[in-house]
Amino acid sequence: TVMGIVAKKNEWNVDGTTIHVEKEMSTAPPRRIARLGVRISVPNERANQLDQHARDALEHAANTCPVRLSIEPAIDVPVELVWGTR
Repeated sequence: TVMGIVAKKNEWNVDGTTIHVEKEMSTAPPRRIARLGVRISVPNERANQLDQHARDALEHAANTCPVRLSIEPAIDVPVELVWGTR
């Protein structure tokens, strides 16, 4: 959502971007979510239109998302941005 807000504010088209979240549970008790791996994929036709400034701003938005920051102390939340996917 935050990346969408930044993109809209700057008139960057990120249509077709997908997000995949993989939940990993802890192996030791107590049973809990230990990691939420996030992969954000921007399609080639959009990635090719974004300069380094735009990519940096969108990556910053992803890494400073209020939801991510709220769960980060208890759960590992790595974010991977993939520029140029089909």
